[in-house]
Amino acid sequence: MSIWTHVAAVIRVDALRLAGFPKGRDLLTALAKDLPCGSEGPLEYTIRVNPEHHHLAAYVVTIFGDLRNYGSAQPVIDWLQEVTRGQMVRQGLAEISVEGHEPVRLRHVMEDDGTGHWERLPS
Repeated sequence: MSIWTHVAAVIRVDALRLAGFPKGRDLLTALAKDLPCGSEGPLEYTIRVNPEHHHLAAYVVTIFGDLRNYGSAQPVIDWLQEVTRGQMVRQGLAEISVEGHEPVRLRHVMEDDGTGHWERLPS
């Protein structure tokens, strides 16, 4: 019998996309690196780019998928932390459900200095 891990997440990433401002770490490269993968394939993601370049809310990332024979939420949590490192994440929510276990719900907490981390929400 297979153990499935179901993942759904949404992340808002802010960025200054104006001429003369330095570019941050490339979001696409960060997402693709070490993408969690079950026996039937990896998670999927989409990036919606805000066409209004002068808005701070630059991107919305959705992450979703079902990982077969992937019985732990921790590698997905670690990957989310790595993906968002160096990004200006304004908001992020994720739920990781490993069959037979309580779902893990996370939110991204942005610090005053622009860094952040994922923390578990109470069940």
